[in-house]
Amino acid sequence: MKMMKYISIVVALILIAGCATSFRPWNLSKIEPGMDKGQVVDILGNPSSAKQDGTVEYLHYTYSDEPIITPIDGSTQNFDQQYPFFEERAEKQMKSYHYVVKLQDGKVVSYEEMN
Repeated sequence: MKMMKYISIVVALILIAGCATSFRPWNLSKIEPGMDKGQVVDILGNPSSAKQDGTVEYLHYTYSDEPIITPIDGSTQNFDQQYPFFEERAEKQMKSYHYVVKLQDGKVVSYEEMN
């Protein structure tokens, strides 16, 4: 029974890791006006989404912090004692950041963090 709990946790962590993006906002400082879309994708990876509006294209990137899973009661008990809280009443705290790279005529014009 204890082994099944550990396997469940490992599977959950693998699933969480699978949702991670390769985009890292600190790479935005490498983006310069005049770069083409291919250069942006080489640096930042594929965008989460893209939108074309005439000669302007918007590349949307999203970054989420790693999840912090804490028991609702804030306990600091060892893992075996903490596990029931993880399973039954865990609280996820994640923050997401959204960035847009604007290209006009295929070249970078600007990028910004969206709120």
